[in-house]
Amino acid sequence: MSAHTETMTLGIPLSPTGELVDAVPHATAATEHLHEHAIVMIIASISFIYLLSAVLAGLVGLLPKFRPPITVVLFLAGMSLQPLLEWMQNRVLLQGIRLIGNVDPYLIFFALLPMCLYESSAFVNYHMFKQVLPSSLLLAIPGVAVNIGLVGVFLRYGVSRVYDWPAALMTASIVSATDPVAVIACLRALGAPEKLSSLIDGESLLNDGSAVVFFEVFRSLVIGTYTGVGSSVVLFSQLSFGALGYGLAVAIVLYLWLLTVREFEIVQVTGTIAAVFTVFFTADHFLHVSGVLAVVTLGIFMAAKGSTALQRSIQKLHHESVELLSTLSVQAIFVCGGVIASRLLIQYADTWQEWVELLLLFAVLQTARFAVVFGSWPFITWMGLPLSWKECFIISYGGLRGVICLALGLVVEADPLISPTLREHVGICVAGTVIFTLLINGTTAELAYTRLRLYPISKYRREYLDSVLASIDVSFNRKKNELKDYWLFRGTDVVQAANEALPQFSKGHLDVNGNLHIPTKSFREVLRNPPSCENWNVQAQVTGLAKLESRDFGVPSQLGDWTHGLVSTIKNVKQLTSRQQRSPESRDDQHNPEEVTLVDKEAGQLEKEVHVLHIMFSAMREFYSGMYKRSNIGGTACLLLTSTVDKCHSHLDAQLHDMTTNKKSRKNANNTNVFSFEWEVLLASLRTRYGLWKCLNAMPCDAFDLLKSYLISIIETLYAVVEAHEFVNQSNRKEMEELISQATLMPSDDVVTSAKELLEKLRNTFPVAFSQCLVIIAAHMLLNAKQKVLDEEIERGLVFPEDADKLNEALIEQRMMLERIIR
Repeated sequence: MSAHTETMTLGIPLSPTGELVDAVPHATAATEHLHEHAIVMIIASISFIYLLSAVLAGLVGLLPKFRPPITVVLFLAGMSLQPLLEWMQNRVLLQGIRLIGNVDPYLIFFALLPMCLYESSAFVNYHMFKQVLPSSLLLAIPGVAVNIGLVGVFLRYGVSRVYDWPAALMTASIVSATDPVAVIACLRALGAPEKLSSLIDGESLLNDGSAVVFFEVFRSLVIGTYTGVGSSVVLFSQLSFGALGYGLAVAIVLYLWLLTVREFEIVQVTGTIAAVFTVFFTADHFLHVSGVLAVVTLGIFMAAKGSTALQRSIQKLHHESVELLSTLSVQAIFVCGGVIASRLLIQYADTWQEWVELLLLFAVLQTARFAVVFGSWPFITWMGLPLSWKECFIISYGGLRGVICLALGLVVEADPLISPTLREHVGICVAGTVIFTLLINGTTAELAYTRLRLYPISKYRREYLDSVLASIDVSFNRKKNELKDYWLFRGTDVVQAANEALPQFSKGHLDVNGNLHIPTKSFREVLRNPPSCENWNVQAQVTGLAKLESRDFGVPSQLGDWTHGLVSTIKNVKQLTSRQQRSPESRDDQHNPEEVTLVDKEAGQLEKEVHVLHIMFSAMREFYSGMYKRSNIGGTACLLLTSTVDKCHSHLDAQLHDMTTNKKSRKNANNTNVFSFEWEVLLASLRTRYGLWKCLNAMPCDAFDLLKSYLISIIETLYAVVEAHEFVNQSNRKEMEELISQATLMPSDDVVTSAKELLEKLRNTFPVAFSQCLVIIAAHMLLNAKQKVLDEEIERGLVFPEDADKLNEALIEQRMMLERIIR
């Protein structure tokens, strides 16, 4: 190495002793270190924000009665992060949160906002949106203009020491942007008519766009870019109509592109998502039109027609992907919004006078909102959308402020062309407005809705619902009686005990607000006194197990697709074998019959058997996956069973390899029967769980609630093995016996017998816990049956959508309660 290279390391000059020659590279290295440290802090903070959001969402979902809107909870959590981290002295997260508190507003605009806007617009009910569009436009354009004027008057004369007319109108346009996410979620949860939620949602989408346009116009007046009325009108037209035209043009191009790539399903989803971010960025950054209106236009086009360009099989994935990205964006927006609002108030609102002004501003905002909505009421009715005064009250009360308001406030705060005093007061107004509307309006909207009793329930509506619920339970009871004869529950009262904890639809009732209440009983109460299983004797059953006549319980033993598929495949193998046996001359060119050894004949027979056995085990694997999807077995049992099937496939391949490659006779090769091998693998895993269960059962405290999954996974595994083998064996036993030797097939029956014997041993050893596990399995089957009956009634159009949501929610809640007990 030369002297020159010895004194250079990564471009930094060193002395012969290795010391720095110049301080400039050292400063560069320090800068790089700080940059790397900042990246680490931001990544840690973002990870912490999403972890916090997930934890808070889970905790809110567990609340028994009052569940505050999750957006409000996230916002409050964001406000408390900086003080909490300062108290904990967590420097990395604290510095990361401080960076987020000073985030560039365009990061929120370009990275987080587009997907929220697209999700809100692309999945609206387009028919309902067209009906409420004139009313939404009235509230979003003239209504916003009036709202800005009223609030601007207060800011001009109420806080005259800071605001001139352009500044007052700019600030008023910021706080006029509504974001009723919490109210919309509340109305949908309460079963409000789609007309009301669509009007609020549609008005919010258009309101956001118009408020941003007004903001840009008044901001240009503040910084002196435009000074005349004519130039402001031109700018307004450019921002609004330019955005509508650009959004529509991109939507049409996207639609045509989606039609050309229909065979590439994932590309359709990723391309659509990329188009959303692209149209927002290019509209705002290059074309200088409203990115908000451009994305809303794109989304509404997709709701009207664009989604038909997507493959039918991919439309659900498209919806779920957009919903996931929107949820992540909303979580980040509201947590970061809380951090930003907290920073603005701590930094600027340090006197009681500012807090008084904030309260007055909140009162003026509420008054202006009510004045705009009630002033528009006659015109909305004239446009063909009749509203009651109660509905107008909810629309007015639902005018929360959120992400748009915060982002525009940050734009002002970061603008050096605006005076520092004005930037300070805009920050105070924005933070206070968001906090007060979220904390007051957001948390009390549900109470206001229920107290107003907007939609009284008619007598006919109650009687009709009672008859529908009663018919659902009648159909379900017939299926429940069928389950009593199922081989796993015969001779016990397990099914009746499990039914006690299911939602009793026939006893449901509507309250004065039209909310459906379904009485349910806790599974824990049922499991405290499980039924006796003394008369349960699985070995006493006939050879053919008592099968369910219905598919509704989720046990796929009678699923025609699998049965017919397995039978058809085995028949094809049989026909192919018959043709080969009838045409031996096809092989004469390659082999002399006299040269065919005993090993070759055995290998040919084994290859045929292995092929059929592979088919059988593949069918069993699908069978186990089907049972898991229908909640008849848990994830632990499913993983154990599917991994066992995979090991059986490998065992079959190893047997065939020994015969064909190593030229071993069947007698000398590794000839462990595959079904015997299957049972050995299962038994080895079950013994471990059985030993753990015995240890837990010997503990002085009740360990069932803590680690009962060990026993139930054993029972689920054994009963699934019995079902799977019976399913495969009874599909077409005669054809299989012609293809597979009796010696190979008989151990399959031994597996069924051994599984039953082990089930009986568990019953004798742990009678109470065994009965509890049977109740849990029966409960899952009954929930499947009740869900099936409900789905049939919904498909027939006999259940109103708002009632269907409540009934489905009751079943899901009971299933989740059951999952929390056993998983």
